[in-house]
Amino acid sequence: MEKHIDYKFFYFNIFLITPWYDFKDGSFHKPTLCKLYGYSLILAKISLSLATIYDIFQKDRLLRRFVFTQAFIHLLNTVILCTIVVLTVAKTVSDVKNWKILLEKCRSIEETSHTEKPLKFWLLQFTFVTVIAYCVYVYHTFFGVPLWKCIFFAHAADSFYQFMLTRFLQSVVETIKSGYENLNQKLILDSKSKIVVRNLTRRYCFLGKMLEGFNDMFGYQLALIIIYDALHMINSFTFALLCINMEALRPVLWCVLTAVVLPFFLGVVYIKGEVCTNLFLFLFQYVFVSLIFAMDSTTKEARKFLDVCHRMQDQFEFNSSEVKILRRTTKYCEYFFRNFSAGGFFVIDKTIIFAVMGNVLTYIVVTTQFSQNN
Repeated sequence: MEKHIDYKFFYFNIFLITPWYDFKDGSFHKPTLCKLYGYSLILAKISLSLATIYDIFQKDRLLRRFVFTQAFIHLLNTVILCTIVVLTVAKTVSDVKNWKILLEKCRSIEETSHTEKPLKFWLLQFTFVTVIAYCVYVYHTFFGVPLWKCIFFAHAADSFYQFMLTRFLQSVVETIKSGYENLNQKLILDSKSKIVVRNLTRRYCFLGKMLEGFNDMFGYQLALIIIYDALHMINSFTFALLCINMEALRPVLWCVLTAVVLPFFLGVVYIKGEVCTNLFLFLFQYVFVSLIFAMDSTTKEARKFLDVCHRMQDQFEFNSSEVKILRRTTKYCEYFFRNFSAGGFFVIDKTIIFAVMGNVLTYIVVTTQFSQNN
């Protein structure tokens, strides 16, 4: 854990994505103050979200700029992002037991093959903040809303919080993955040693419990992040359609068509003479897909341990002591095999990416045909 997020743990503490934990003493730092700070953040977030929704309905000119679908998606995204922030902070300040187990288990993993350099982390943070700042400026130009209101109206603050949460989750997932990789390497090299196999069995169960705790703390947030990802792609598409319908944008229709054809990667929309590159969507998709692929590869490494146990039995005589140990190990570890789960609703693997993209593409096709008919 220290190798993964030692340079960013304090950074996550500021936003209570992680609790105030002292790794040297193995205890939480000022837990009472942390709870007060967390509950204050929750109240502030709920108040700001309600104020944003109220302000949208009060200003008719904002709703007139939106088509009905985009207005509905915008309000739904406001609720989803608020829920993600509230759930994360609430888990951080209240679920002390699971947090302590997760942090200690992450720290106890000895060596890891995954090391993310600080430069890469901070460069991605700077890029994301720059893109969000430009998106706020675009909303300010398009809707005529003060800049400070656009921070909440354009979901800039919430999107940045979700971005940091996703990056933290990926760090934890990579830690778990490296633990499984080390187990597989040691099992292949020392499968003849009964003591080594028993120790590896305990560590496999150890990682299974760690993954289960991860699902308990972040399962609902992951489900909401996946829903938000789909809605954000749809919102980007409907925003492009909104610009197409504006008479002032007819001369640069080719720019808008680029955003319609490539909504998942890089689109360009012309707004009051300003060009807004849709890099925010590209960056969020990059982080989201990286997290999903990390989860999928971690599950494969966990499954690989069981497969190696099965294959190793062929290298020994039938009913030998080594084979019996491997059989018991396989049976015992199968009980502690865990998948990444989105709050128990569905299992998270690579197929979820194609499911999201398939649903979004279906929506785009139906919406395009409906717009042409009208």
